[in-house]
Amino acid sequence: MEQNQVRSEDRAYFTMMPNIIDDMGLDPYAFRLYVHLRRVAGENGACWQSTD
Repeated sequence: MEQNQVRSEDRAYFTMMPNIIDDMGLDPYAFRLYVHLRRVAGENGACWQSTD
């Protein structure tokens, strides 16, 4: 069975986040860090963010 995938540039303009993250009561710094890591993570959720 062949799988068809829709490829779009739309994902470059937003990041989706589970609602539970908003309900966890994270401080603004932890929340912002989570959102950043979520943004730079690939489709499979793997992130190798570096300061280099």
